Amino acid sequence: MRGRSRRAILFMPLITLAAGLIFPLFVLFQMGPTRAQAAEKPADDSSGDTAPVISQTAQPVAGTTDGVTIAVYFHEEDEIREVALEEYLVGVVAAEMPAAYHEEALKAQAVAARSYILNKQTELEKNPDRDNGHMGAVVCTNYAHCKAWCSDEECREKWGDSFVKYYTKIASAVAATSGEVMLYDSQPICAVFHAMSSGMTEDSENVWGGELPYLRSVESPGDLEADNFITTVTVPDKELKAKLMEADLGIDFSGHPSEWVTMVNLTDAGNVDTVKIGGVLVPGKKFRSLFSLRSTSFSLSYNSDDKLFTFTVKGYGHDVGMSQTGANYYAKNGMSYRDILTHYYTGVEFGKR
Repeated sequence: MRGRSRRAILFMPLITLAAGLIFPLFVLFQMGPTRAQAAEKPADDSSGDTAPVISQTAQPVAGTTDGVTIAVYFHEEDEIREVALEEYLVGVVAAEMPAAYHEEALKAQAVAARSYILNKQTELEKNPDRDNGHMGAVVCTNYAHCKAWCSDEECREKWGDSFVKYYTKIASAVAATSGEVMLYDSQPICAVFHAMSSGMTEDSENVWGGELPYLRSVESPGDLEADNFITTVTVPDKELKAKLMEADLGIDFSGHPSEWVTMVNLTDAGNVDTVKIGGVLVPGKKFRSLFSLRSTSFSLSYNSDDKLFTFTVKGYGHDVGMSQTGANYYAKNGMSYRDILTHYYTGVEFGKR
């Protein structure tokens, strides 16, 4: 394992924004690539299915994020670095949301990501000895655990000739919301988000087992209009049986494959809670993981002629918090970033940190 270190950050001006603001782009010394493909990964994967810490007992963050630095664990390099929060957020938003999205959606993404990071910081300050999965840093760059992040080089490669246009657009969204966070009971919230809901977002306890009052199920009609809203995954019956047997769940596969699945239990939001297969209740999340489904909003059918199971899947992600696709839909229809956020995060207020 490579040694961990805290390295200095060199800042240099890159782009003069339309308002005359010079927004610096940071360059990290000796930095290797993180994950270029993560730049287009949906938020679901960046938020991951890792359960957030369900707590609202940490003390509020004092002051403002201007000049604030945070410790970030760059997982592919196995290093912790101190970075300026507001500038780090530019790379997070660039990785988490398509730059072509509406400006109000990008602002909503910036506030959500900032709130998430400061929530993690307050939890770490309260429990400094807790193993948070990233070596004591506030957050990490592993999209499956925390938040994806896009370096300057990765953004240039991804955007090509549109780099200046898109960088300026995202930097403007971050600057326009500088220091702004969502609060519940005066605490920064754990503002998880995902790529696309099934038409309804999900209550947090149905995904991670912990209830948070601001992560409630709400309608997200814009997701239904997305081109890739529905996807299908076909699995031969022998492969489905083999994977479930390998999971050692005690399932009885003695009957005909068409008789294996006898019941599907849904949450109020329409996602699969459990599937009764071979007499055993299997969580929908287990099916999603084993068969690489885009969400737990799925139906399952069997074709005896082809001996294939077909999963028909709606949406993309864990379905909790803000839907990015839904946020862009609302933004294009005239909703402000604050209205978008208060729709997806129930009962929150806004503050400066």
